[in-house]
Amino acid sequence: MQPNQPKSAKLYLSSPLFQRARHHFGTIVAAVTALRSVLADVQYRMKDLAGQYRVAVGRCKLALYQKKTRDGQPRALYWGRTFKLETPAGVRHVVRHLAGRLTARRIYTISLRDPEKAFFRLYDRRRKPLNAEHARVAKALGRIGQMLALTRIASGRAPLTSPAHESDPLLDRARRLAWACAAVEHDMAQLARRHDPALDVSPIFPYATTTKHGYVAMGWGLPEQYVRDFRVRRGRRHVATRLDIGLLRTLRVPRSVWPALRAIDRDMRRLRLEHARYAKVLGRVRVLRRAAEPRRSKECA
Repeated sequence: MQPNQPKSAKLYLSSPLFQRARHHFGTIVAAVTALRSVLADVQYRMKDLAGQYRVAVGRCKLALYQKKTRDGQPRALYWGRTFKLETPAGVRHVVRHLAGRLTARRIYTISLRDPEKAFFRLYDRRRKPLNAEHARVAKALGRIGQMLALTRIASGRAPLTSPAHESDPLLDRARRLAWACAAVEHDMAQLARRHDPALDVSPIFPYATTTKHGYVAMGWGLPEQYVRDFRVRRGRRHVATRLDIGLLRTLRVPRSVWPALRAIDRDMRRLRLEHARYAKVLGRVRVLRRAAEPRRSKECA
């Protein structure tokens, strides 16, 4: 941190809200980075396999060519047949896609190399797992981008600051989602910590706790005592996620505090619904990251 940084900025960077937003943002960035790294590795192996084939086969009408994305990167390897096309600019070599499987008849009629069928089938077996892996990882990346683009961010949940040099729209959407999720969790914690002297007579109280993956959850609890390490400690016991009249009567809560408790319960449910929308996307991102995990490959050496 810079020595001449304003004190307010230091407090902001060290605040729980900022730390929680950075945690959620790191979840998305880790998934996107892992998927993009695997995708780049697959594309490199596709280019390498196509280059190996060109060197090994020499002059041959049966071509192993790359279908490319808009940015010029390979997305799949297919078999094709080359032929000459005469144009006003001269003769061009064009590859026509061969649909279907690579059969022995195709190998012979196009390459005229019947004794070398095993050679072509070797490259056919090597290209298939690369195509499947690229499709799996690209689908996961596309799904993450689609979810981030379609997730509705509530008004007032936009990040306070956003890097002006951010050129990646996917990461920009990720930053907005992470901040919105952290802001809701901050409001949940503030709601649980809010003290109302009129509620001191109530046996139940709202609480917020950190759950798996660093989320914040809210509920209603009762104070209790328990023994740990030969010492009596104070804690809470969860009784409900939402209030109803039956629960209030069962716990013998004074009617004078019912309106205040139900008002807190309404705010709690509103925050939980908004938080569930953001947490669902973050959870789905963690699941989609598994597409970057190595799988048993059938690719031949």
